[in-house]
Amino acid sequence: MPTTPNQRDIDIRIASELSESIEDNSDFFVLTGSYSIDALTGADVKHNDIDANIFTKDLPVALGRVVALLQACTDDMRLTKRTDTRLEYLRSHRHGSTQVEMQFVQYDGLKRNAEGFDFTLLHKSDHESIVPIVRAGLRETDGHEHSFYVKSLPFAIGTWALRISGVALNQKREVRDSDTR
Repeated sequence: MPTTPNQRDIDIRIASELSESIEDNSDFFVLTGSYSIDALTGADVKHNDIDANIFTKDLPVALGRVVALLQACTDDMRLTKRTDTRLEYLRSHRHGSTQVEMQFVQYDGLKRNAEGFDFTLLHKSDHESIVPIVRAGLRETDGHEHSFYVKSLPFAIGTWALRISGVALNQKREVRDSDTR
């Protein structure tokens, strides 16, 4: 069943508020998951939650800063999980609630490209990864558009293909049947 228009509009506003607040504090809010695919393609996608990567130069500082920011700004966001690299919140609203999952990613470099910019990530094996970021918009039912940083469509498709193929090592979760349909 597709996400209801009211729920989708609320989710978009929540993601937009988070994006603005986090980016005001020197980190990058990069929308991922189903909402990023929706923004990149305009496809009618079912949404279970809001997923994002927070790209930062300093993981512990960014994590603490986001926790403090959300405690100070809103009393309807309840922290449900915290690890060294992840925060999960449940935001209550008049249409129910929205799960927000933020994975923090430390980047080593940032470089402009033709469509946006590339994050450079340095892995423990001194292997460098490039994550291409572009801007894409999500439109509310009233026509108001919100712009977000998202991973480029080829990058998103490539990482999803690795996930569902079983080739990727150290996946965050098991591949679900719904991933391959």
